[in-house]
Amino acid sequence: MRTYRWMWRVVLIVAVVAWVGWGMPQALAQPARVPQTGQTTSYADGDDGDIQAGVVFPAQRFRDNRDGTVRDNLTGLIWLKQANCIFDRTWAGTLAAVADLNAGVNFGCAEYVAGTFNDWRVPNVKELQSLVNFGFGLFRGVALSNAAGTGPWREGDAFIGVGTHYWSSTTTVYDQEVAWIVDLGEYGRTIALGKNTIGIIVLPVRGGN
Repeated sequence: MRTYRWMWRVVLIVAVVAWVGWGMPQALAQPARVPQTGQTTSYADGDDGDIQAGVVFPAQRFRDNRDGTVRDNLTGLIWLKQANCIFDRTWAGTLAAVADLNAGVNFGCAEYVAGTFNDWRVPNVKELQSLVNFGFGLFRGVALSNAAGTGPWREGDAFIGVGTHYWSSTTTVYDQEVAWIVDLGEYGRTIALGKNTIGIIVLPVRGGN
């Protein structure tokens, strides 16, 4: 009986090792679920523009839903189409404004009928960063692509009124009075600002859960 049990244990161990050994190369062969940065110019062998690692952007990056919202076909997130509709608020004021948007307050956002959706939120820093296309920015416009994903953003394609600094809902780990913002208007950089800073925009988002 002991010999029988021991033999089954050996068989089980061999089977597990074989399965792991088969599965690991398969897993390593899969692309990381991190999207490409959008940089296509290479400045040195082995750099980002040379390798372009990550999930390939969809053929059509953004879709205008014709209801005042835009869908990102890469992430599935739904964004407010007018990207500067709610602006010049502190971090707390931003959270309050998005709560008002959910309650049906009319901010006059282009093409959006107040009260249509009630699950808007301030995007976290990762969600905002997902919009950044590092192939554009500075002298080529904002660090955001057009709807097709083939060139830099232009007014109405697909967003309206894209600005620069956008609040995220993410607080920095080192100071609870400081939050992360994403600058779409320059290099697509992420920086930290005090939560009482004004003049910052919020781009409400929904979905993705």
